[in-house]
Amino acid sequence: MKSYTNLFEKVIDFENLWRAYRRARKGKRSRPDMAAFEYRLEGELCALRDELASGSYRPGPYRHFRITEPKPRVISAAPFRDRVVHRGCAGHLSAVPGTGQAGGRQAPDLPAPHASRASVG
Repeated sequence: MKSYTNLFEKVIDFENLWRAYRRARKGKRSRPDMAAFEYRLEGELCALRDELASGSYRPGPYRHFRITEPKPRVISAAPFRDRVVHRGCAGHLSAVPGTGQAGGRQAPDLPAPHASRASVG
């Protein structure tokens, strides 16, 4: 079995967080929370890196809203800051077996997530 080492260090690397920010902002450029994050970009990325490294990072409250197309439902959206963390993690976990991501195989006791998988969700 292949060993995956230093994944956490790769996730909290400043360059990885920068790339994650670039991916997270696609389609969100008009959102006020994205604009506020971008205004303080370097400080926000450094703060995220420090919080993740120290273990003090806590996700923010989700924003809930209703949509009616294509069918009525309630959507829960993570704050932009958390989306950056999600993207930073997803890039390095996508090939690890058992994460349910492209290239890995799903652990038998876990449900198969599709929302964040390329070409699936």
